[in-house]
Amino acid sequence: MEIIISSRHTHVAAAVESAVHDKIGRLERFDHDVRRARVHFTHEATARAADRESCEVILEANGERFVSRVAGPDQFAAVDQAVAKLEHQLSRNRARRLGRSRAV
Repeated sequence: MEIIISSRHTHVAAAVESAVHDKIGRLERFDHDVRRARVHFTHEATARAADRESCEVILEANGERFVSRVAGPDQFAAVDQAVAKLEHQLSRNRARRLGRSRAV
């Protein structure tokens, strides 16, 4: 799987990049046809400290696109929340796909 990491108005540390590769790489267990993951970090100048770092992850698999946009206090928390959303989307999609093919 190809993982592309980009950022705007912020710097992505090496530790965050390795965490992204580990966490996004684990999403392949839900769908082995995940071809590309684009991860984009943005620093927002908001009054709320809980929403300063936003993370957007776009997965491309089987001609489908799964998108997760979250905001958190730091980049690690934002990645964790985005991966949790994507896990939910991928598991729902897998159940829907397998349920249709195995219907009696």
